Amino acid sequence: MQSQVRQWVQVSTQLRKNLQNWALAVNNQNVPEVVALYHPKARLFPTFGALKVGHKEIENYITKADAKSVTINYRSVSYNTEENLVEGEYTFELADGKIIPANFALKFDSKNVIVEHASAPVKTSTWTLKNEVSICTLLTSATVKSILKETTIHTTISKKEVPEL
Repeated sequence: MQSQVRQWVQVSTQLRKNLQNWALAVNNQNVPEVVALYHPKARLFPTFGALKVGHKEIENYITKADAKSVTINYRSVSYNTEENLVEGEYTFELADGKIIPANFALKFDSKNVIVEHASAPVKTSTWTLKNEVSICTLLTSATVKSILKETTIHTTISKKEVPEL
């Protein structure tokens, strides 16, 4: 039991670091650094727009989104250590001053690289898993659909501080 708890703590700590690294790269407006955090074949289900796959599409999306900063609501963050998944709420501030609150899920591979990222705008002031379908569920559903489709076809300028652990 203690080894399981220790493993959970290690994995959740690493997931938090991964999230912090992503937020810091976004807040530094370092597009190449943000893109490098994604797997070369990663899938991004953006807050607005169609699915983006791979570094080039993700880079184009990030550049066009023109995010000035992201603020993570760390009280909303949950860690699924079995799936290497982080989900919660964040708020983007765009260059034009627009504020976009959204729910997110980031799935990492064993090398701590983002393989899937889903984001959806918040529709209500309080988002709870009791009232909404979990974005994690949507991410999993999209992954299953994608795999099935592939199988069928082929047989402010700001550097916001990120809380330390």
